[in-house]
Amino acid sequence: MRFAAINARLQPVLAIALLLGADAALAERVYVKARGEVELAPFRCDTFSRSPNVNRICYDDKQKYVLVSVKGIWYHYCEVPPATVSAWKKSSSKGRFYNDNVRANFDCSVASAPAYR
Repeated sequence: MRFAAINARLQPVLAIALLLGADAALAERVYVKARGEVELAPFRCDTFSRSPNVNRICYDDKQKYVLVSVKGIWYHYCEVPPATVSAWKKSSSKGRFYNDNVRANFDCSVASAPAYR
């Protein structure tokens, strides 16, 4: 009986602790080539299981900054317009679109990459 009373009092505390810690546990970070680690929280990410080359596209529309996983390696691109990202996500070949429209056109060495914590 006494154990049940203690357990009942601890349940709300445990629930709050789990909720508060959930964000930290779920915060995904990726290692981006030529940049280092970036947390994906500010990005909207889409996964493409049918594409053999482009596995995932993550976009921060406020910064116009793209992270893309190509065959498991993350790259970054700066000043990418939302229309380009939208067309890329809708394209029938994510890899071809990447090579033709993104790869050489939005290099972050020209425009500086945004700072993230």
